[in-house]
Amino acid sequence: MFSTIFKLLFLVTTLILVDISPSRADNYNKCPETSHLRSLIYQNTLKGRVIHVRIPGTGFFEAPITCLQVTDINESFSTPVVEEGGYGREYVVLRIDPVESGEQLEYDVQIYIDEDTRTTAWRKTRHQL
Repeated sequence: MFSTIFKLLFLVTTLILVDISPSRADNYNKCPETSHLRSLIYQNTLKGRVIHVRIPGTGFFEAPITCLQVTDINESFSTPVVEEGGYGREYVVLRIDPVESGEQLEYDVQIYIDEDTRTTAWRKTRHQL
């Protein structure tokens, strides 16, 4: 009987530890819930020992960013930082520095804008032509 109780206690403890162990990945997700439809305007996988990038490379998106997701593919210990722009702006500057020496970073970046804002911006541009 003692053996059965010990085995059961060991099993429960193991399951709890496995369930609560945190992921190494540190992602950035700024996507408030809204009833607005969103359009994916940018998606890319960024790789390197240090990631420092402005999106878009030049100029601006046609409308403010309403959802920004930066997902760690390699589950590194690094943390994405928005240095400029970002949510509510028409561009973003991201910086991701490695925590471990020689670490190869790989992040998936998705940027969305509201569909109705995109349509309005397109109509204004078309009207000006």
